[in-house]
Amino acid sequence: MADLYPALLTLTREPSEDARSGPGPSVDQDAMLQYLDWIQSSRRSDGLFVLGSTGAGPILPWAQQQDVLTLVRDSARQPVVVMVGPPLPRAPFLEKRSWLRSRDFQSIALLPPLYYAFPPDAQVATMTEAAASWPGDVWLYNIPQRVGYSLTYETVARIVDRCPNVVGIKDSSGDGANVPVWRQIFGRGRVFCGAEPVAVASLLTGADGLVSQYASVLPEVGRVLATEDHPERCDIQASLNRLIQRSAHLPLMSLLGELGFQRGILPHRIQHPWPVLGDMAGDLVQEWLALGRVAAAACL
Repeated sequence: MADLYPALLTLTREPSEDARSGPGPSVDQDAMLQYLDWIQSSRRSDGLFVLGSTGAGPILPWAQQQDVLTLVRDSARQPVVVMVGPPLPRAPFLEKRSWLRSRDFQSIALLPPLYYAFPPDAQVATMTEAAASWPGDVWLYNIPQRVGYSLTYETVARIVDRCPNVVGIKDSSGDGANVPVWRQIFGRGRVFCGAEPVAVASLLTGADGLVSQYASVLPEVGRVLATEDHPERCDIQASLNRLIQRSAHLPLMSLLGELGFQRGILPHRIQHPWPVLGDMAGDLVQEWLALGRVAAAACL
């Protein structure tokens, strides 16, 4: 069975008098603790991917990120990978790195520099310097639809060759053809698929696991996808892909919040800046919940 790492949600509440809240919502610590206990129970996960886009990491102020990370550190019963973002600008990266090191986090995920496609030599130098400065394990994070370009095979191979602590990659490009090449580059390292539409294809061609945003509230779906030779694996994948396509007009975080709320996992819907779905979802929420029930039955 492949490993399943749900991309952890960050649960917020409306701003209070707490000065750390800043202008936006603050972390709902009680809700986060309940959620962390739930997602780590009953084989719903094998590890946690924290502060990626599903966890609002790219837009969450650093003070709120620290709140989330403290809760995760104190309650984690499984491996944790923290998405620290790109190594540039240097000041925010160095601050995060120092804070995480001082609190004994072991694994980070590192994006390449955003937006501008650096020349290959500059990419390698920048990523190598950042990875070498971290005492634990480093995952590279390939997500061209957010960064603006894709990590090339040659660039990744050069980074891995120079940094023995670069032990894995999360590939969210949606290109399942990458997996056999990543498998060759990383050898015994970890190759994780981060794009659910190609989950089964990636796992069949050598991926070690799945980092899934939908598994944050529908972990049963992710568990079926990650289970080798499961008789309903391909049917669940096909149903998931159809729902992803039909839900493309919905804000993803609003959808996940609605699913979690209706399942009773979350005490409230995820708030600002994402809207409540309301009528725009039509029957889609019920169809997503039905898929979760089918997957849950298949896990029994």
